[in-house]
Amino acid sequence: MSQKTLKKIDLLLILYAVILCFGAFFFYDNRSLLSVAAGAAVAFVNWVLSRRLGVKLIFGEHQQRVAILLSIKMLVVIGVIVSILAFTPVEPVAFMIGLSVLVMGILTQGIREIFIQ
Repeated sequence: MSQKTLKKIDLLLILYAVILCFGAFFFYDNRSLLSVAAGAAVAFVNWVLSRRLGVKLIFGEHQQRVAILLSIKMLVVIGVIVSILAFTPVEPVAFMIGLSVLVMGILTQGIREIFIQ
């Protein structure tokens, strides 16, 4: 994947997050909006960190160190998700819908790369 493709995924994540937040705002309550926004924020931060560490892992010199950092990042992300679900008043389904922007963005760009070249 090129840097251009990775930047397009960034924009798609933001676009999907905004669309889902508007949907939660207009069709549900403020708690759903907060839950979707929190999930989308966690997904976006996860994507940005994964992308940066992935580039360093592929093209950098200290590959073992970066691989360990990638593993630690994943554990931290899982911990953040569990903490948000356990200790905040978010709606779990809306939060998971917010998290799904990562999957939707990557799939959309992948399909675009296959069919639009």
